[in-house]
Amino acid sequence: MSEILQILAVLLNISIIILEISIFVKVKNKLNILKFYTFLQNFLALVISIVYCFYAVKQLLGHGNVPEIIKGLRYTATCGLAATMFVFAFFLAPRFKSGKSKSHADLFGGLEPKKANLILHYICPVISIVSFLVCERGTVLTNSEWTGYAAIPSCTYWAIYILLTIAHLWQEPYGLIAPTKVKKKHLAGILLLIVIPASFILISYVLYWLNLI
Repeated sequence: MSEILQILAVLLNISIIILEISIFVKVKNKLNILKFYTFLQNFLALVISIVYCFYAVKQLLGHGNVPEIIKGLRYTATCGLAATMFVFAFFLAPRFKSGKSKSHADLFGGLEPKKANLILHYICPVISIVSFLVCERGTVLTNSEWTGYAAIPSCTYWAIYILLTIAHLWQEPYGLIAPTKVKKKHLAGILLLIVIPASFILISYVLYWLNLI
């Protein structure tokens, strides 16, 4: 990776850090970070960007290289944010507009929900994708198994989501699974929860091979 591209990668990751922090400091109940898919993926991206910047700056100063596992984690974070953007744009945004899903208006204090959605679902994902595909192209992953590792956070979340919802152990945050007595809607919700992690796996493969081109 050229020095200029790495500097740009650091700057883009710093912008992710600043944007993410501006959102998370205003989340009322911090446990919602674990409860909501969007929050969880963005929080992981925040932590990983901080770690990446640390090692990338060290490399720029001539102290070693960015470790393979850090490159893999940046890839994982990018996949997660890309999936968040895809899921929100095609599945959740229409449900919010139709009133079928709960609004996030009560999750923030002093922050316009539309602004939060814009940052979490579009701006940060786009920044991360640009950084990974353009500025971090030199950090090619040597192990293609990362395409599988990257799917672990998303698939784990949705598996737990389904189990907790079916077992009635929490109040479903996205309202994707209808009561069992409404069989058609219930089936649609289950299928949707299968499609979402499947789409994540597809996105992980696409980003991996685009990075190799």
